Amino acid sequence: MAPDPETSAGLGPEAKEKRDASMRRYLEANERFVRAAAGPPPFPYAERKRLGADREKALEQYYESLPRMAISRCPLCNKALYRVFDPWGLDGFWWQEKLGRAARELPACSHFRVLTGALNLNGLPTVGGREEAFPGPEVPYVVPRLLGLPAMIAVVSSIRMPNGYTAYPVTYFSNQTPKPGTLTQTWTQRSYNYQDAKGQPGSEGSHKHLVATRQNLAGRGNKDSQCKMASSQQS
Repeated sequence: MAPDPETSAGLGPEAKEKRDASMRRYLEANERFVRAAAGPPPFPYAERKRLGADREKALEQYYESLPRMAISRCPLCNKALYRVFDPWGLDGFWWQEKLGRAARELPACSHFRVLTGALNLNGLPTVGGREEAFPGPEVPYVVPRLLGLPAMIAVVSSIRMPNGYTAYPVTYFSNQTPKPGTLTQTWTQRSYNYQDAKGQPGSEGSHKHLVATRQNLAGRGNKDSQCKMASSQQS
């Protein structure tokens, strides 16, 4: 068993209101952009650039408003992995592929490779946003192909979200650097983007890297020594 990840403060009503306010600012900025684009042509470049920048700034503020939570712990060096995470629901842009952005993250240990995950609604209603969300299946899973990479270990954690959902971060660690293009897409994304050995960009769809290799942990029991379990209870 891996040590329990540390819990993170900042999940109270004030934190959620800050997150909700930043989402409203983005939606208002996006509405201004859409109205201007739908108006009589031409849509001046300077105006398009200004409104687009306002929209991106509002989205950046949303990601800055989110807590940086200890969602896993490296089984090799025992360092906690902190990641930006939206624990309040699928209406959050963090869960929506189209609005996904690279947030400013705290440094991870040198063994961290990739984060995937699952989300169980626990029988509660699905409350989403304007864009599609891809939270993963209801039960945690591992990708056997990734566990076949040298020295790869998967750590499964659980986060009880304030809205009653349970999130399952599945984090992969290894003390050996994988070859370019051999990992998988990160949580909430359907495409896997990477740089090859020559520094050229590459991309693969989810059917090759995730869906075709999805395996429910419920069928594995505790027999797989490469898969460690942890829990992080958030209330």
